[in-house]
Amino acid sequence: MLQLSINDVISWIEAHGQTVDLLKWLVVGILAWALGGFRYIRTKLKRPRLEVDSFTSRYAWEEMGVIDGNDNNALVILLIEARITNPTTDPVVVSDFSLQIKRLKRWPMWHQELM
Repeated sequence: MLQLSINDVISWIEAHGQTVDLLKWLVVGILAWALGGFRYIRTKLKRPRLEVDSFTSRYAWEEMGVIDGNDNNALVILLIEARITNPTTDPVVVSDFSLQIKRLKRWPMWHQELM
């Protein structure tokens, strides 16, 4: 069994000073590379998010009755306050927007696309 004392380790370090310096720089380089890698991953995982403010977002609903032979028509107006938070310095471009509303009633739906 190999037993090393503190004196043996100190004498080896004193005898191999350049090797120890090289190992120190190698360890510092590996740590810097790992920290840079973790920072890159953390930055890439942070994506822009869409947040809808529920306090200021409102809607208005008005039952319209029968229109063109179709029952249960309603006029709905939505005011949605939304913001995009971007934790990175990259620019954000919104190229497409769609709004989906969960229906609670079971009649056919007629709609126009948002412009």
